[in-house]
Amino acid sequence: MSEPVRLVVGSSVGLPARRGVGLLRVLRSEWVKAWTVPATFWCVGATMVLHAAVGLWVGYNAEAAAAGGLSYLLTIGLAGSQVPLLMLGVITAAGEHQDGSARATYVAVPRRLPVLVATAVTVATIAVLAAVFALATTWLALLAFRDRPGVVLAAPDGDLGRVVLGTVLYLVTVTLLALAIGAALRRPAAATVVAITLLLVLEQALTMMGTSAATTVRSVLPGWAGRLAATPTQSLRLAEQAGAQPGPWQGYGILVAWTLAALLVAALVVRRRDV
Repeated sequence: MSEPVRLVVGSSVGLPARRGVGLLRVLRSEWVKAWTVPATFWCVGATMVLHAAVGLWVGYNAEAAAAGGLSYLLTIGLAGSQVPLLMLGVITAAGEHQDGSARATYVAVPRRLPVLVATAVTVATIAVLAAVFALATTWLALLAFRDRPGVVLAAPDGDLGRVVLGTVLYLVTVTLLALAIGAALRRPAAATVVAITLLLVLEQALTMMGTSAATTVRSVLPGWAGRLAATPTQSLRLAEQAGAQPGPWQGYGILVAWTLAALLVAALVVRRRDV
């Protein structure tokens, strides 16, 4: 008499030993997904080029050494070079909702929040790489023109370490803020407009107003306050003469508060709203 055939569940070749979708698997998936989108390479490259181009243009055309020296030249392009990373954060979060691929993602990860966490970690890592490459590219560009009067490769106030760290932290944090806005609004165009308005346009409008009330409001905006951490000491002293404002790390704390609040709103939208 032949022995009964026994079926062993889960013994098929190629099936994962552990069931379910863990955070590491979601993180690996989001990382691969991010680098398969051409926009990622374009945004990182544009950040490097813009940051270096502005610093080199200012240093090359200056007839005298800029206040803050190298610290100033390394950060003068920050307002413009943040735009590609803002777009990266928005596209990464809102792009899947526009083309409908978010449905497949949330079917694979029904709890949804791990997707937001993994996407945030992925985008933050890319922003760190972009910021470091942007600073390195700017340094190399300035090094090639170190004989120009406006190119000073020294930081007179010894604040170069804070400025470099503040630049990296600022770019990473505003990218996460844009990601949260994109995840909450789910429309790339609308989210891009909101992010650029919040981080650039609104503060420029308040600056042109020139009133004390406008200066007070501007000091708590995420872009203006956050960039204080990447602002040379001499520039901070000049800004203090125009009106009271937070210190460099207090300003960065304001940006962090805006970002955490936006991420909380994004998490609530991701959990409760239909795809």
